Amino acid sequence: MAKIGDVDLDIDVRNDRAIINVKYAVTFEESDKGQRYNELCRLIGDDTNVGDPPEAGDDDPLAFLAPLYFREIRVDQPRTHHRRLHVELPSVLLDEDFGPIPDPDEFRALVTVVPVAKPVRKESDLVVVRKKG
Repeated sequence: MAKIGDVDLDIDVRNDRAIINVKYAVTFEESDKGQRYNELCRLIGDDTNVGDPPEAGDDDPLAFLAPLYFREIRVDQPRTHHRRLHVELPSVLLDEDFGPIPDPDEFRALVTVVPVAKPVRKESDLVVVRKKG
């Protein structure tokens, strides 16, 4: 089964731009050979692990970092894929704590690797219906 190493998130806000860098590695083993996986990295605004009040709500997905939605990987051999993602966003998108919710804004990068299931299908025998009369 695929394994994700440590995920390193760095955010540098410069005026109206936020420069986001994420580094991680995904390791595939011999048992993954021939399997396909969908890989996704999202930026999450954290409201549940930092002691924000209940009105802050749940954690908020703020951005797909790369690729948009997912990247499909087909495993041909056991190996480690090193990822370095670099995204620039308007810094206003990082304002996830506002109103009565105290600052600062808190973030996590969430990396997900999901096996793509091979669909199981079976059809019935062909049935021919003739009109009577």
